[in-house]
Amino acid sequence: MSLLVQCWALLMSLLLYVTCLVVYRLWFHPLARFPGPKTAAATKWYEFYFDIVKRPGGTFMYEIHRMHDVYGPIVRINPDEIHVHDPEWLDVLYTVAPKSVRDGYEPAAPLTDTQSLVFGTVPHDLYRKRRAPLNPLFSKGAVKASETMMYEQAELLCESVRKQLDQNGIAEMRLNFTAWATDVIANLVLPKPLHLLKDQQAAANYHLTTNATIWLTPLQKQFPWLIETALRLPLALVKLMSPNLARSVALYRDMLRQAEAAIGEFSDWTDKPPSQVSMKNDLGMNAFQAIISCESLPAQEKEADRIAQEAYILIAAASVTTAVVLMTATYHLLMHKNDYLARLKEELETVMEDPYTRVDVRTLEQLPWLSAVIKESLRITGLVSSRLPLVSPKDTLRYGKWNIPAGTPVSMTPRDVLFDPSYFPEPSKFLPERWLSNNPGLARMERVFIPYGRGPRICLGMSLGHSELYIAMACLFRRFNLELHETVRERDVDGVRDCFAIEPSLESRGVRVRLAKTE
Repeated sequence: MSLLVQCWALLMSLLLYVTCLVVYRLWFHPLARFPGPKTAAATKWYEFYFDIVKRPGGTFMYEIHRMHDVYGPIVRINPDEIHVHDPEWLDVLYTVAPKSVRDGYEPAAPLTDTQSLVFGTVPHDLYRKRRAPLNPLFSKGAVKASETMMYEQAELLCESVRKQLDQNGIAEMRLNFTAWATDVIANLVLPKPLHLLKDQQAAANYHLTTNATIWLTPLQKQFPWLIETALRLPLALVKLMSPNLARSVALYRDMLRQAEAAIGEFSDWTDKPPSQVSMKNDLGMNAFQAIISCESLPAQEKEADRIAQEAYILIAAASVTTAVVLMTATYHLLMHKNDYLARLKEELETVMEDPYTRVDVRTLEQLPWLSAVIKESLRITGLVSSRLPLVSPKDTLRYGKWNIPAGTPVSMTPRDVLFDPSYFPEPSKFLPERWLSNNPGLARMERVFIPYGRGPRICLGMSLGHSELYIAMACLFRRFNLELHETVRERDVDGVRDCFAIEPSLESRGVRVRLAKTE
C-alpha cells in the first residue's frame, strides 16, 4: 500500500471517528437532552476558542453567561459538564451533609494545581486526608496567634508605601499588597521568611512571577501537562521558551530545595522533641513539617516534589487573592473619598486614636462600616471567576425537572453568584451600605455570600485572608491620606479575564496612588 493511500486511510479513519463521536455526544450521550448550544455539546474546542484564541483570552466565562441568558439556569457547557446558575442550589452542589460525597473533576484540576495536590485532588476521601495536616496552620486559633506577625508585616507595608511615595511621588498598590500578603503567608508556611517588603526589587520580581502564573492559567486549563512538563525541563530551556513560565519554574524549584532540606532534617528527628527542630518557623509548625510529620499520610504523599508543589500553590494562591481584594478596596474607597473613606477614617479613629495602635482583629470586626467595606470589596472583586465543578459519584442530583446522572461534573461560578442582581441590586456598584444591619435584604444576601467558596472544599486560608484584610486596611487608611493617580476602573480594576481568579485588562497599570494635596 502506497504512502498516499495510507495517509488517505488514516484521514478517513480520523474523520469517521470524529463523526461518530459528535453523533454520540449530540444524540446518545447521557447529557444529550440538556439545554445548550450544539457546538459546545459537540466539542471542547469551543471553550478553547474563547479562552485561548479570542482576545484577550480567558473569556469563556462570558460565553457561559450568554448560554444562561438563552437557555436558562441549567446549561450543558461542554460535552461532559453541566453548569447551573441559581444561588439557591449552592447547598445542593456544595453540600456539607456527612453522607454526601463530592469528588473533584479530573480535567478541572489544572485550574488550581495538579491531582497530586490538595486543591486538585479528585477523590473526596483523599482530599480530606491531604487537607487534614494543613488545617491547623490556618485555624482561627493559629491565625489569632499570628496577629502580631501580621502587624509587623503591616508596618513594613506602610514603610514600603511611604518610601515609594517619597521617592517616586506614587505607589502601585497591587505590587505592595502582593508583597505584604506573600510575606504573611510565607511566615506561616515556610521555614524561612521571604522578606519581600524589605527588598523592593525582590517584590517586583515576585510580582512578575505571580502574574506569569496567573496569565498561564487559561493555557494550563487547555493543556494540563504544560506546567508539569516545564518543571522537569532545564531552566535555561524554559527561559528560551517563555520567560514568564521560567519565573514560575524558578519559584517552584526554590520550594523544592526547601522541601528536600525539610525531609533531611526530619530524618534525624527521632530523638529530638518538636521544640528543637530547626525547620520550625517562629510561629511553630510550618507546612513542610505539618505534611512530613502527619502519621495518617503514606510515604508517597511526603515526597519532596509533592510537598514543594503544595507550598508553591499555597504561597501563590494566598498572595494573589488577598492582594487583588485589597487593591479593589483601595480603588473604590479613594473614588469615594468624601463619603465612604471619610466614614471609614472616622470609625477607625474610635479604636485607633493613635494611628500606630495595634488593635486585635476581633475588635476591628465589631466596626460595622469597616466590616461592610470589606464584605463589599470581597463581593465586587468576585475573585473566583472560574467555575468549580464537582462530581456526585453515586447519587443523582436534581435541579427542577432535570435529573443529573451520577458521575456528571456539575459546576457553579462564585463570581456569578456574587453579581446576581436578584440578590445584590446594582451589582456593579460599590455599595458597602448594603451590608449594614438596617438593610432588610441582609439575611438573604448572607445566604449566598461565597467569596471563599462553600462546602468541604471551601478556601483553606479563609480565616487568614479575613484577618489580613482587616489589619492592612486599618493600618493603611488610618495612617495615609491618599488619592488615585491616573487609575481607570475599566482598564486597571475591573476583571475581564478568567485566570481562575479574575484579572483586569492586559493593559492594566495597577491601582496607583499619591499623597492627597491636603496632607
